[in-house]
Amino acid sequence: MRRNTSWIESKLKKRECIQFIPSSRFNSKCGCGLSEQQHSEEARKAGHEPAPAKFLIVPGREEITTDDGQSDNPESASNSAHQTKAQFVRLAFDTEPRNVYHLLSKVWKLPAPKLVITIHGGLTNFDLQQKLARIFRKGILKSARTTDAWIITSGLDSGVVKHVASALQDLSSLHKSNIRVIAIGIAPWGMLKRRKQFIGKDIVVNYTTNQFNQSRYAELNDQHSYFLFSDNGTTGRYGAEIILRKQLETFLVQNQKPGKFNFSVPLVCVVLEGGAFTIKVVHDYVTSVPRIPVVVCDGSGRAADLLAFTHHAISDDGKLSDSVYNQLMHLVQHVFSYDVKNAERTVKQLIACAKEKTLMTVFRLGESQRQDVDHAILTALLKGQGLSPSEQLQLALAWNRADIAKEEIFTRGQEWTTKDLHNAMMDALCHDRTEFVQLLLDNGVSMQRFLTYARLECLYNTDKGPTNFLRSSIGVSEKRRLRLTEVGRAMEDLMGNAYKSNYTKDDFKAKYYVFSNRRHLDFNGKVNENPSERQKSENLKDDNPQHSMKADLLNTARNSIISIFGSKRSNADSGDDQSSHEEESLDFTFRYPYSELLLWAILTRRQEMALLMWRHGEEALAKALIASRLSTSMALRASQSTLQNDLTVEFCKNKDQFENLALELLQHCTEHNRDMTLRLLTYELTNWGNETCLSLAAINNNRKFLAHPSCQLLLSDLWLGGLSIRAHPNFKVLGCLFAPFMIFTLGFKSKEQLKLQPRTAIEHMQEMFDSDSSSEEEFSDTEEADGTEEEEEKDKKKKTHFHLNHKETASNIQELMATALSPRLFSNHSARTNSIVIPPNLANIRKRMKSSRSNTSNDYLSEPESPMTPGASEELGENRNVSSQPGILVATQRSICWKKKIKEFYSAPITTYWLWFGAFILFLCANTYDLLVKTPKFPSWTEWYVFTYIVVWSIEIIRKVVCLIMIDRKKPALRKAQVFFFGYRNGTLSFALITYIIGFLIRLHPSTKMLGRVILIVNSVLWSLKLIDYLSVQPRLGPYINMAGEMIPGMIPIIVMVFVTLYGFGLVRQSITFPYEDWDWLLLRNIFFQPYFMLYGEVYAEKIDTCGDLSRLD
Repeated sequence: MRRNTSWIESKLKKRECIQFIPSSRFNSKCGCGLSEQQHSEEARKAGHEPAPAKFLIVPGREEITTDDGQSDNPESASNSAHQTKAQFVRLAFDTEPRNVYHLLSKVWKLPAPKLVITIHGGLTNFDLQQKLARIFRKGILKSARTTDAWIITSGLDSGVVKHVASALQDLSSLHKSNIRVIAIGIAPWGMLKRRKQFIGKDIVVNYTTNQFNQSRYAELNDQHSYFLFSDNGTTGRYGAEIILRKQLETFLVQNQKPGKFNFSVPLVCVVLEGGAFTIKVVHDYVTSVPRIPVVVCDGSGRAADLLAFTHHAISDDGKLSDSVYNQLMHLVQHVFSYDVKNAERTVKQLIACAKEKTLMTVFRLGESQRQDVDHAILTALLKGQGLSPSEQLQLALAWNRADIAKEEIFTRGQEWTTKDLHNAMMDALCHDRTEFVQLLLDNGVSMQRFLTYARLECLYNTDKGPTNFLRSSIGVSEKRRLRLTEVGRAMEDLMGNAYKSNYTKDDFKAKYYVFSNRRHLDFNGKVNENPSERQKSENLKDDNPQHSMKADLLNTARNSIISIFGSKRSNADSGDDQSSHEEESLDFTFRYPYSELLLWAILTRRQEMALLMWRHGEEALAKALIASRLSTSMALRASQSTLQNDLTVEFCKNKDQFENLALELLQHCTEHNRDMTLRLLTYELTNWGNETCLSLAAINNNRKFLAHPSCQLLLSDLWLGGLSIRAHPNFKVLGCLFAPFMIFTLGFKSKEQLKLQPRTAIEHMQEMFDSDSSSEEEFSDTEEADGTEEEEEKDKKKKTHFHLNHKETASNIQELMATALSPRLFSNHSARTNSIVIPPNLANIRKRMKSSRSNTSNDYLSEPESPMTPGASEELGENRNVSSQPGILVATQRSICWKKKIKEFYSAPITTYWLWFGAFILFLCANTYDLLVKTPKFPSWTEWYVFTYIVVWSIEIIRKVVCLIMIDRKKPALRKAQVFFFGYRNGTLSFALITYIIGFLIRLHPSTKMLGRVILIVNSVLWSLKLIDYLSVQPRLGPYINMAGEMIPGMIPIIVMVFVTLYGFGLVRQSITFPYEDWDWLLLRNIFFQPYFMLYGEVYAEKIDTCGDLSRLD
């Protein structure tokens, strides 16, 4: 503060009269407006001079240190408890505008303006039409808020300033602290009422305004935040503020260049009412250099109406007809009470203003559909600044006014280069301008070509927009540049469950390595020996151990990457900007750019941008589930920090929003085509770590999604496997287990239904292993054509982890998503067209849809299908039989052979469950018997049976882990093992198996058999928990078990309170009752032993010592 004060004292001065010169009208007053007694002693001693014809302000007048401080202004008489603070300073009218700007930006810390709105109009109070006043307040406020503008007025509480203050008061009534409009009042020091209060340094002034001011001096308006008191040494005169204001505005327009834009700060003048001087001000704005655009509010009165009338009546050649000229002369004489000479001067100024059609814009109520003053202001700026279309687009982007860009910039016939559009898209993404991103997409920006490795990495490292949560979560400092591989690892940590990000896959890392070292190579692939360029290239030492490869190896890698990923871009834009960067020759782009931008928006806290990217592109359901999972993990991490509680609420809100979107989309897909929706849930998402929508929902524990009828239907279908049982499946399966001949009485799915049955990766490997040797025997009763179909199906199986053709499913799902996404989820038609990739071959789609629908499960045919295209229905009729009822189609189904039935029965999940459950019950009974009877010297046959069961179960666990690791070697084996063993069920089971084997081995030795028995007894508790795990599958018991499991964490605080109570009571009781005990570990047990039973009512009355009772003494 002291530093700022010293700067103000050294750079800013005020003016005072140094010599008393009598006025021509009043000899007792000086020409400066003060009486002789109000002058200083030095000024009175300077002597009296004859009164000049005109009092002049000369540079020789005294400049002394200025006054500055803060003013506390009550907001209103009715709400005086709330006050606004305003900074003020008194300075000479000819102060250097550079120093004035330094005061505003450096001392008072005002952000650089993107727009300056200077308000001119009447100095005295005037009334406006109620509608015009409301539109004016709304427009000024909106234009200032959306563009971060500075509003410059006279700062006096009268005339046009009162209408501006009404708009600022509307903003303050919203009570939103994050919304700030900078209003600067440049007021004449000599016209201020009670100006002596402001004299001093670093003072705080409690300044109140009087709404019924009758003095000729003016009061300050309390809605301004900053005041510049322009001082020319006079009192009671206007004019000092005009010079300072004009100089500051000229400086802002010509010299100040904030940010990255290559043009000066745009400035616009808004005229509301006003007198003859307002016309002169407008004339100076539109005719002098720099030329300033002006917006005139027609209907506000006097000067504004005259300017609007002249602008409307003037011809294209800049002349008025005689009748109009005479009418205008009469109006000027009548409005301003001028004589002919002054009226002619004013009319000439009006005509000169009206000639500048591009610089003067008239706002009239009802003239156009856009009833917004802010639209007129910003449009006038675009027309009057003489900017190129790209500069206009940057200006609109800085203002965040996509509506202006849509209506005024993206006009028909305007050609845009790819470079300009891509630069605008980059700025829109960095500054979180979602409406601009949508507008650019509507106007031809291809996100596939736009999003390169370099741009995405730049987006992750931008300092624009919200605070980057990603950096703080992974511990990367602001000085170091984030790499995509680091983003991939962070995403894997947030997703959990051994998720594999695309950014950490080997193929991406190899391509990214070439991209990061592209500066080593010139455009033709030659090695660049410039050491400075070599130092600038980013190194991937952590991701590629061969970071020190020689140039020839790097060149070879570069060529191989070109051959793998595609060599060059399309020449569709070859006529546009031809860059020498190697991004133009190498295809460093993404297959799904909207998915990558969705991740970027989620990780950098740009929710609206994330929703926009969700609406575009492919795999909308998977993207919603991914976004929900990331938001959940980020909310959990934010909750662990006491300083980020607000972020926790924000992330939870984002999570709920994406969960609702996923649920809404799933419901819509189900209503459109339930069969394809079920395949969508189990479709392998190669772009999302080879997960499925169902597994993504399970990872995030998305209960609403999993409870949806489609998910429950799918889970029920998977639970039954190849069986088709509608009622009492448990009883029927148990009956078949006890009487195997009853298996053939059960219903089974047809061959077509089994083809559509999803398989896990392990089931697929087992099926592939057995298919070659058993296919002919299993299907010996089928026709030769059926055998050919089976062979084709085997070839399809080899290309996917699921028992369905990957390409057919992808195309069918694309077609489903093209029709399933509800129009109300999108902002306009263009968003829908950008969001789905339509397959080019429609005939193939119809054939694939025909085969998939003809092979539909009977379980899924309970609801009517949606209408099909005529071509599809005709082709579908070839493989369907038409029933006697018109309009009903019955699918042709082929039953499976008896060997396949036996295999499907015993491999069904419901059957394996009951088999495992039955074996576990036998194990539990044998183990219970062994623990209840006396332990023999050598193990009995029941103990050997239990041990064998444990060993077999251990082998099964090892087999699962090996299959889990080998099925997808792209994912780290250690991480997959951690996910497997750190889960509750697998972790508890593994611990139970290990401890039992250890206890049994100890029990084998006769000398330690009792120790082994104790270990096995304690181990039995884990098998009781495993029994609960089995029972949780049952529909009636499962919900209660889950509820009890969720209540356990809530019981921990109560248990802690009970423990503290027992400790406090037990320690006192033990110490008083047994004062002569020697140390033993049993003493700690005794603190809690008896007090614990006392909780249940046991008082140990027989142990109460009655020695010393008065009754015994009697």
